[in-house]
Amino acid sequence: MSDYSWFSRTWFMEQDWTDLLFMNWPVPRDILLPLIPPSFTLDEYQGTAWISLIPFHVSNTRIKGCPVIPGFNAFDELNIRTYVTYEGIKGVYFLKINANHPLMARFVHTMFGLPYFSASIRSQQNGLSNRFVSRSSKGLDHFAVHYSVVSPPLQAEPGSLIYWLTERYCLWLTHDRMIYKGPIYHQSWKLQKARIDHHFYKSDLLPDAIFSKQPIAYYSDHQHAHSFPLTKQI
Repeated sequence: MSDYSWFSRTWFMEQDWTDLLFMNWPVPRDILLPLIPPSFTLDEYQGTAWISLIPFHVSNTRIKGCPVIPGFNAFDELNIRTYVTYEGIKGVYFLKINANHPLMARFVHTMFGLPYFSASIRSQQNGLSNRFVSRSSKGLDHFAVHYSVVSPPLQAEPGSLIYWLTERYCLWLTHDRMIYKGPIYHQSWKLQKARIDHHFYKSDLLPDAIFSKQPIAYYSDHQHAHSFPLTKQI
């Protein structure tokens, strides 16, 4: 967990995230730069930029002061993200977010400007062997993975690549020509190594060749997260 001072602000939403798979590929910076607003600096680990695909399940979504609303609180999601900094603060930048909850996707996309889109998603958990298939309703975006968890839980070491990829507590976005920061709070990740038995990703965002190689993959069974209001940067 980071000690950024904005963690002390009042959260507005909490969720449980389960069966998260972090799939990570190195990407030439020249391919990613056109996809990043010029206000942000592409973050690199030892001179290399990265992109991550993260399929997972969301449940117990609750706005502060409100009960969990059946039919609104649970869905599957696929995040496509890279890594940026703004004024020295590290965060994630979402290239696309797919969710099998059309109302949630429309609400977040309209209200906050995040690239959130409805998708057809099927997921299956079978002990330590899981499957996840997603087809977005917006553009070419087909994803499938079958993976197995192959190690006991471990804590990422500060300075390691997986720590750099996962220990991020802020999202950055632009909306109506303004820059916003979205703080997120949760405990440090407990990760397990994952073996990718089969994967496929085809998108109009990035070349297929990037995803033809085996990713560096880690799994986390659960995380409880709090989201904080977006703050406009002056």
